[in-house]
Amino acid sequence: MTHVSPPLRVSSQLISMPRAVPDWPGQVLEYVFLLGATLWLGIHASTALLTAPLIARNAEPTFEIIKLLIWLLEALGYTSAVVSGILLLTTLGMHLLKLRTQTAVLVQLGLVLFMTVAAIVPQLWIVPKLSSLLRLASLFPEEAGGAGSDALVITTTGLGTMGLLHLLFGSILVALATRRCYRYPRSEEPKLSVCELP
Repeated sequence: MTHVSPPLRVSSQLISMPRAVPDWPGQVLEYVFLLGATLWLGIHASTALLTAPLIARNAEPTFEIIKLLIWLLEALGYTSAVVSGILLLTTLGMHLLKLRTQTAVLVQLGLVLFMTVAAIVPQLWIVPKLSSLLRLASLFPEEAGGAGSDALVITTTGLGTMGLLHLLFGSILVALATRRCYRYPRSEEPKLSVCELP
């Protein structure tokens, strides 16, 4: 004769969980990273995308515009150096505190380095062309017009490309720093309110 065990009645249990406390180092790192990525994205994208059309409207290049462009590109390069250093340090802190997976850390590092290169390239490519234009205009004023137009085309193209790159990859950085939110599906919400105690 086979003995059949009676069915067991499984009841729900209330389990007391420890109270969560704020992780201040993690919150500070997340805030600094999000602030730096947002400022970097906003400054570069808005400056490049607003400056390029204004430059393109000017048919006659002047010394004042060229000097302003050189100052603007140098300022953007310095800003990129400072912000990229801050983002690299915060990413390292996130890795040490295990706030990100190793894959996410590598993606953040790659994006920060790529955006830094995209901001430094105009320093090595556009600024020397503008500086040579200034020297050419001071030596041969009659030949400065054609060279100035070519330099302005290169400048507008470089600024527009830099702005689009920062807008795209900066948005990915901001998305990585955004806090994840979770909720129960609406179909499961009625079940959560039913708790059968032993």
